[in-house]
Amino acid sequence: MQTLFARLSAISIAALLSQAPTSQAATYTWQGGFPATPFWAFPLNLAGSSLPVSADDTVLLMPNVLGPSQNDLGNNFRINRLVAFDTLTGIGAISGQSLRMSGANAEIRVGTVNTTLALSAQLTGNTA
Repeated sequence: MQTLFARLSAISIAALLSQAPTSQAATYTWQGGFPATPFWAFPLNLAGSSLPVSADDTVLLMPNVLGPSQNDLGNNFRINRLVAFDTLTGIGAISGQSLRMSGANAEIRVGTVNTTLALSAQLTGNTA
C-alpha cells in the first residue's frame, strides 16, 4: 500500500510534467548585411536578434540577402527547412560547420531566377 507521501510525490511529478514547455516550430530570418561578421551566432544578422536553435523543426529563411553566411553554432546543426533568395539573382553561400536536414518533409528551396546557393558546409540527412 502506498504511503501518502508516495502518492503526493507522484501527483507532484505529474503536475510538473504537464507544465513542461512543448516544442514549437521556430522560424529564423537571416537579414545579413554584416559581411565582416557573416556568422550565425552574430545576433544582428538575424531578425529580432534571435539565434537559430538546432532542432528537427527549425526553419531558416534567407529571403533577399546574397553573400556569405557561416554556421558557427555547431556541427550537425539540425534544420528542417532552408528557404533562400525569393526574388534575388546572384550567388549566396553557406559555409562553416555541417548542417543536418532532419524532421518530417525536410527541404531546401532556392529562388526561382538565376540564383545559386553555394554550400561549402557539409550537408547530411534527407530531403523530401
